[in-house]
Amino acid sequence: MRFAYDKKSSAYFEGVLSIVVNIIVSGWKLFLGLTYQSVALMADAFHSLFDIVTSVVLIYGFYMVSKPPDKEHPYGHGRAELISTIIIGSLLLAVSFEFLIRSGNKLLSRQAVVFSNIVVYSLVIMAIIKELLAQVAYRLADKYGSDAIKADGHHHRSDAIATILLAIGILLGKSYWWLDGVLGLVISLYIMFISVSLIRETSDELLGRGASEEEEKIIKNIVTSVHEEVTDVHHIHLHKYGDHVELTLHVRVPKDMTVEEADRIAKLIENAVREKLGWEATVHVEGEKTKNKT
Repeated sequence: MRFAYDKKSSAYFEGVLSIVVNIIVSGWKLFLGLTYQSVALMADAFHSLFDIVTSVVLIYGFYMVSKPPDKEHPYGHGRAELISTIIIGSLLLAVSFEFLIRSGNKLLSRQAVVFSNIVVYSLVIMAIIKELLAQVAYRLADKYGSDAIKADGHHHRSDAIATILLAIGILLGKSYWWLDGVLGLVISLYIMFISVSLIRETSDELLGRGASEEEEKIIKNIVTSVHEEVTDVHHIHLHKYGDHVELTLHVRVPKDMTVEEADRIAKLIENAVREKLGWEATVHVEGEKTKNKT
């Protein structure tokens, strides 16, 4: 319970902090973009503004995760975090398409954009702020193992990179009329790449991705260390519900082993998995296959 509470509190803290910072950052970027009629600046402003939406989704997702199991959801609401992550990625993908179109139109207009030095200074400061925010999110995500908080960190990092690209583009924009539109395209494609990767990885988890080779190795080592007469471990299936993980597996033992002894081994394996991995395991015991005599 302490772990879940800390994870939820961290998500709330990171989400609220992101909302406050992004309101300030996006508002200033939008003001500069409208003042200088820069599609790249406006795209970056809406990228920052969109981070507010993702933070709201993050907070609501962890509110759902914290709800206890009920009759309809006996394994809890842990997958709400995955759903939140997919929503964040999908909304980000929509934004990338919108500004891909705007950047293309900007290139077709063939109009140069002239900025003042205050814009460059502002962008550098905002990039530093967003990178610091990303570091906060990454540290919390690593500490509590949260993909949703990590996804929010990706948003902050992408915003920081996009802002630095803009600052570079502004310094060179007077000589190259097409640079603002090209930077808008680059930022849009970068956001698109981040969002698609996020959706793909999270969808695999939500649909029930199988155990990795490393996880299978760990599970087999635990099982075989429990009892020397366990000769095979197979049909390993993981069912993840946020922090709650259900493991099912089959093991083989000598055919002449009594039912009582087989049941005792199954209980030992389940307890070992719970103790070492924190997972709930269900073990199906089978007798060894009879070898065909030649």
